[in-house]
Amino acid sequence: MRITTDLNEAEKIILIDYSAIAYQAYYSAPSNQEGRFIDICLGIIRSFVRFGDVFAICFVVDSTPTRKLLIYREYKGKRKKGDEDPKEVMLPALRFFKALRYKVQGEEADDIIATLCTQLRDKQKIIATTDSDLKAMISKNTRVINPQSFEFVEGDTTTALLTILEKYVCGDSSDNIPPIRKRIRKELVKDAIIAFISGTDKLTSVRTQFTEYLKSNVDLKIKDEEIDRLALNMELITPRRDLNLKPEPFLPTVKEYREFLAVAEESLFDYPTIGLADALGKISHKVDPKAELMFSSADSQQANTKPETDTTEVLNGEIDSFLGGMDDLFEDDVA
Repeated sequence: MRITTDLNEAEKIILIDYSAIAYQAYYSAPSNQEGRFIDICLGIIRSFVRFGDVFAICFVVDSTPTRKLLIYREYKGKRKKGDEDPKEVMLPALRFFKALRYKVQGEEADDIIATLCTQLRDKQKIIATTDSDLKAMISKNTRVINPQSFEFVEGDTTTALLTILEKYVCGDSSDNIPPIRKRIRKELVKDAIIAFISGTDKLTSVRTQFTEYLKSNVDLKIKDEEIDRLALNMELITPRRDLNLKPEPFLPTVKEYREFLAVAEESLFDYPTIGLADALGKISHKVDPKAELMFSSADSQQANTKPETDTTEVLNGEIDSFLGGMDDLFEDDVA
């Protein structure tokens, strides 16, 4: 097993919606937020990666204010705002992982993830998110996992399309996006969408086709002003797939590597059900000890100025001490 930051080399790619993990870690473990963050991420990795895989981890981070907020100022306006922003508080936890970070000015994580799914359509991918909009990404090579339960979201391309078309009409209360009509019969909307899906070419111009279909639907009797609201909802809900992405590779330093072990060891006792130690041993650290130990070139040079200390040997000793025979447990689990 080997972690890489080269997406062309990776056989499997893990796309993590950072905000979803940050909120979960922040609120579920006030006394050990970084440990919980590690737990969640390793649980996601363990659900997808198997022996012999070469894989990449991508953390996808929102940028604020977002483009969507600029076109609709009430966007996500009902969400509670505390003294701290969990997304800011949890950012330091990213330092523990050898990974790629993606952030695009003015764009949300779902737009970046949708763009990555389009660019990497032939790669096996898993999206870790609580955002139901990303169900639209489900395909032969793309699965969605809920980071709260570590269960895969059921669905296929048709059900994903049904979900997003229903939001166009009925809105999305979680993002404070209203329906196109205050009182609209959802059963009529669903029937109309099912009829539309069965008779449309889902691969081209879905938004245009769906708009024209609703205009002609005699049961819903859509008005012109409701079509305008529909267009706005489509802009807010539809993930973009055409962003210009420039990833930021990140390699933890020797100091951060040791902090990872310390936090993880504490986390093991708080959250044993996720199998932290075995996932850590087989995936995060016991890879190529020469090329894949998670420290940067700057730290390597610093270590080389002290020839009496073999940094790699010291780190391997710490890792082996921490793992303490958990390898067999992991092997049994995936056999």
